[in-house]
Amino acid sequence: MFGKYFIFVLVLLIKDPRVAYAEDTDETSIYMKRVASYFASLDPLNWVPNSNKIGIGYNPLYGSPVCYTGSCQADGFKQPLFNLKYRQQAVGSCTSQLIPENVALDCLPSTTWDARTEIISELNELKESITNKVDVSLSGQLPGIAFAYETSVETRYAIDNIVRKSRTLMQTTAQISYIKLSMFEPAMQLTDQFKFVINNMPCCNYTADVQKYIYTYIFDYFGYAYVSTVLLGGIAQETILMTNESYEKLEQKGFDVTNALKLEFYVSLDAKQEYSYDKDKHQEFMRQVEEKHTTTLGGDTSLTSIDEWSTTVPSNPVIVKFSIGSIFDLLTSTRFSNDTLIHNKSALISQALNNYVNRSVYCYSNCTNHGACQSESIFRTGSCSCTEGYTTYDCSVAPIKAVPNMPAHANTHFYDKTLFFTVFYILTYILIFN
Repeated sequence: MFGKYFIFVLVLLIKDPRVAYAEDTDETSIYMKRVASYFASLDPLNWVPNSNKIGIGYNPLYGSPVCYTGSCQADGFKQPLFNLKYRQQAVGSCTSQLIPENVALDCLPSTTWDARTEIISELNELKESITNKVDVSLSGQLPGIAFAYETSVETRYAIDNIVRKSRTLMQTTAQISYIKLSMFEPAMQLTDQFKFVINNMPCCNYTADVQKYIYTYIFDYFGYAYVSTVLLGGIAQETILMTNESYEKLEQKGFDVTNALKLEFYVSLDAKQEYSYDKDKHQEFMRQVEEKHTTTLGGDTSLTSIDEWSTTVPSNPVIVKFSIGSIFDLLTSTRFSNDTLIHNKSALISQALNNYVNRSVYCYSNCTNHGACQSESIFRTGSCSCTEGYTTYDCSVAPIKAVPNMPAHANTHFYDKTLFFTVFYILTYILIFN
């Protein structure tokens, strides 16, 4: 097809020698742009970047809708569950690029941004921060266990800093929205790969082999959810970490921490936004910072100015928020009309999923055998209830023991005498040798 159009254009160009050999005249330029635009509209690869994330499988146990590490990985996204056909343009939209059939496009173009800051020092605050960035369908049998400590890189990084290192995690974010894509699931076809896995699944007794099949070919390949809606755009963010002690001291001194975080964000991303600040106070704030990550996602990430970067987001948008639905909504007799055992298979997958997500609760060092691991019901983590006077997050700090062969009440007198003689010897040394 493209060959015929190429010959047609070639004939147009060589029909008149003045056109064929003209050096980029206005008329030639118009023809060339018109034809190039036409060919681009026919190109099946000319689709909205990252629109192929619609209908893709997702494993909430491994994923995270937030990036804390600075080196963000889309670990939760798996193989496609739906077959996408790029044959339509969204009429009257903000883009001429193709989108999948049976997918609606809403334009939300904006190059303006406003920084938003979150301060997180407890697991409940972390849970709220993460869950606010993904919408979970209430239909089907989607478990509430997601973004677990042992399986999600971003969750583990955040919890290690909050719990093990006693740090406060602070994140400032500016989001640019561009396009929202929403799928109409009933009209979309499942991929041949997903149908093959379901059709060839052993049934109908739950055995170790059946569980291995489900874990390997369903959960590992496709996850147990799918992406139903995506908001595409760009994110500029800065993550700052400092000890809880440093953060509390700044607050006691009357520091406006939120304002200081936004100022550092503006400075790091070379924002043109006007702002004034006390340089000495800001330097005092930054001296308390132990770790900092500044990241841009989407657009031209080589640009250091957030104002310049924001204008490039439409050329390379990424997922900034998404919704997920349950894989069980797809395991129906309508979609698998030739499989009389589809409901039995769905029940087996549900049983396997309960085993898959309900793993043992994680406690640091298993409380060092000096305490009990008690579930926090957050990210499959637990807190250590220490015994026999042991302390800290993993019960690894032993209690201070009394001096042997001496009553406990005598310890105070012992340390007082030791301190007295130490000071006496130091003063004597100074008097003699000076």
